[in-house]
Amino acid sequence: MGLVVAPFVAMAVLASAGAGFAVGLMQPASVQPTGTGWFERWSTEAVDTAWADGAAIMASHQLNIRGKSSLNASSGSLSGVPFESFRVRLARSDRPDADQARSGRFDATAIVEYRLPLDGILVGRTADASFRLGPRGWRLVSLNPSGRDLWDHEPVQVTEDGQVLVIGPRGDSRVAGLGGMAEQARQDVAGFWSAKWPKTAVVVLPSEARLLNPLVGSRSGSDQVAVTLWATGSEGPVIRVVLNPSVYDRMAPLAREIVLRHEITHVAQDALPRENVPTWLTEGLADYSGYRGSGVPDSLVGAELFAEVRASGAPTELPKESEFDLDLPGDQRRASYQAGWAFCRMVADQYGEDELVPFYVAVSRGDGSTQQRLDDAAQKVMGVSFDALRAQWQAWLRANA
Repeated sequence: MGLVVAPFVAMAVLASAGAGFAVGLMQPASVQPTGTGWFERWSTEAVDTAWADGAAIMASHQLNIRGKSSLNASSGSLSGVPFESFRVRLARSDRPDADQARSGRFDATAIVEYRLPLDGILVGRTADASFRLGPRGWRLVSLNPSGRDLWDHEPVQVTEDGQVLVIGPRGDSRVAGLGGMAEQARQDVAGFWSAKWPKTAVVVLPSEARLLNPLVGSRSGSDQVAVTLWATGSEGPVIRVVLNPSVYDRMAPLAREIVLRHEITHVAQDALPRENVPTWLTEGLADYSGYRGSGVPDSLVGAELFAEVRASGAPTELPKESEFDLDLPGDQRRASYQAGWAFCRMVADQYGEDELVPFYVAVSRGDGSTQQRLDDAAQKVMGVSFDALRAQWQAWLRANA
């Protein structure tokens, strides 16, 4: 395999951690389930009264006591995860209606809450919980998670290397080696990224590419080289780097290093407001960081873009958001990524590498339209207009193509 690495698509998947409070389910104290006709005698009013009295605590207790064992029952998939905390609760104050009470069947949405070591952020995932009513009250009979964590699909092992946590298939020898490589990539990014960020990373390596689709919540997940997931957490962003094993296994070590630096740069970027930065700058700076220090010549990094410049001249504008669409041909998307990389490469040449992250931060925290934020950031950091930077980018492309 050559040194040219395919473009690295970072998909921001927004998934609310959920909100709610723990409630429970319990048969009314006034009803004694000793006869065969007690369901028919249980009226809607009796159910409502029981809930209003706060007697509904059993499901909450069941989830706390049996939730983790229910998730772990089929494959023991959770046993390899050193959770700092783990709890299952009901997601909302739902209650069985009269028909559900009479049938003794109740389905609800649960929240699985956990903290991983090193990461430390409280994560909330949804799960479908089913309860059945028996002589001793409501009993949890099944708990089916949303599938957004690797252990929802297969038994896992977790390794911690420096400030990186790697989650991978249990018994997979790649996990330990990935930990050391990801930690080196994290250190490389930390040496470059001058803005504040957690300086930690959680990297996920599933056993099969098909698992990327449920993990990232996209039909095209398995088509990606790697994906950086971002979700809103109750205590901060939940960020995961997910690698495609079918691509990762075929990569040379240098390509793996580049991918990891690129994706961990997205982790650093995600500590800042994400919606204010155009994709060409987000991906261009991540590519710059990924290739930084790799020794890969510019002619290979920007191959598709340079070919376009030689054929039809330098582009007049930086890529629009639509030019990163996954449905576009690969070479077209690669040229869009390379345009952002070339802009960052030009800034490093003309103004110094140390100006890149401050420029990104200024754009991220700016006000007004995208154009206004870019212009204000250029004036603040480099002392020139963004139009001047764009003209310098075009000249740099013509000189290097």
